[in-house]
Amino acid sequence: MHWKELLPIDRYCVQMKDKLHDTDRDTLTLLYQPLIGSLAYSLYLTLWTEAEYGMGEEKQHQSLMVLTGRPLNELFSERKKLEAIGLMSTYRKKDVDEAVYIYDLKKPLTPDGFFRDGMLSVFLYNRLGKEQYRKIRNRFTLERQDLDGTENVTRSFDDVFQSLHQSEMISYQEGLNVDHLSFRGEEEKGKAYDLKGKDFDFDLMLANLPPFINKQALEKEPIKRTITQLAFVYKVEPIEMSKFIQDTMIHDDQLDSEELRKLIQRRYRMIYSQDPPSLALRKQPEHLVSQKDTPTTEEEKMIHYYETTSPMELLENRSEGAKVPPADMKIVENLMLDYHLQPGVVNVLIDYILMVNDMKLTKGFADKIAGQWSRKNIKTVKQAMGLAKQEHKNRREVAEKQNYGGKRQTAGKQVRKERLPKWLAQEKENTKEKASKKTESQVDLDREKEELAKLMQQFEKDNT
Repeated sequence: MHWKELLPIDRYCVQMKDKLHDTDRDTLTLLYQPLIGSLAYSLYLTLWTEAEYGMGEEKQHQSLMVLTGRPLNELFSERKKLEAIGLMSTYRKKDVDEAVYIYDLKKPLTPDGFFRDGMLSVFLYNRLGKEQYRKIRNRFTLERQDLDGTENVTRSFDDVFQSLHQSEMISYQEGLNVDHLSFRGEEEKGKAYDLKGKDFDFDLMLANLPPFINKQALEKEPIKRTITQLAFVYKVEPIEMSKFIQDTMIHDDQLDSEELRKLIQRRYRMIYSQDPPSLALRKQPEHLVSQKDTPTTEEEKMIHYYETTSPMELLENRSEGAKVPPADMKIVENLMLDYHLQPGVVNVLIDYILMVNDMKLTKGFADKIAGQWSRKNIKTVKQAMGLAKQEHKNRREVAEKQNYGGKRQTAGKQVRKERLPKWLAQEKENTKEKASKKTESQVDLDREKEELAKLMQQFEKDNT
């Protein structure tokens, strides 16, 4: 559906406020790339180069497609990742019959700012694992001497410099246009990406707090942003968050963000896991939902289920509420991030593999099917179910050829029956019915031919 928002003939230009340096490249490569993937990382570097050497030149998106070797729908998808994580802002203006996009590239956070960010650092830890995360963090950490027991002998500004008189300052100010200088102010720190918190009812949390709590302090930035971040990462409901805030502020008029973080992390480890939360995409996007009306048939109900359920929830349901193994969670992440499959499509793929592979979700099997579906640009649940039916039909035909091509099953040997989803099993039954009808028709045709041959013989005998 990218064509509703972006066309190859639409023009764009790239701009930046600040120059990027080698440290920024290292931060992008080692810290951001594991979260956004190699394609989004490559797109950022391409736009970065255009911003430095393109001098604001307008081009068509078709030239970007040629330059990157990627179709427009992929570029659109990767651009949204850059926007979501705070590496780009996109502006659009209408120019007669076509649109012009302005891509405003942002500097990545500093390594220290990245590791201090309560959301990005947690997701990076989950993606890399404990050992790799520590190695990466240590790479950006500079060793410092312990300053205890030392004397600070640093000279102050006025120890070294003297003030200029007004007449001496004029010559310096003449060539300096302050309006053209852009600095990141204090209000922008820690806001490299936009987190709207639309799934967290902040007002409900405030309403559940007792009167003695300083609610005004909670509504100020960056405290409100910190609360929203923690609620998003650790899936804390508003009522529960209000209890954590009460415990943190019961003896203080201001919220201790670090203490709040520790309380929530302790609760997460006790209830869920020692491993940090994982970064997963949402449910099937609204524009790709095909089931608008109330489902009636079995297949329509399954389409509705796949479209309104996240892959993690589906795995939990298939395990009857048991904890999803980390290896399975990693497979799901790879299907969505590496193969760019939509959540509803991933649901169909997972269900199909579980049912034909004795309820085992194996990475090799998943990668094989995901690669095919990605190349076929499967976006909707209906498309995925249709392809799963065809895949199952092909597997069955191969098995039948092996069984009847000189490799028959030995007598008495148990053959495992596949537990298929109802929508897939129904397709199998329909195929059997068609084959059965075809066989009956062939028998009737043979019978008619035989009777016709007998009549011809009798006719020739009567005429001799």
